[in-house]
Amino acid sequence: MGYKNKLLTEKQYTILYLKMLDASCKNNKREWDKLLAMNSVTLVCYCPKNTFCHRHLLAKYLADKFSNQVELIGEV
Repeated sequence: MGYKNKLLTEKQYTILYLKMLDASCKNNKREWDKLLAMNSVTLVCYCPKNTFCHRHLLAKYLADKFSNQVELIGEV
């Protein structure tokens, strides 16, 4: 989406990524429901720990949007 090639700032990337997540929730409700029904989910990627990363954005999105179903327990 352009963050890693310096085409977008963290703020610009975050705005676009959250819009993509909202659209995905709307357009793929069944898949999101399956995800939220799981007992445990681990988010992974290759970004170094404690750096700006879509994984952190997704985790926060899940915790904010589905707070009654999602509990963040931190980095593994």
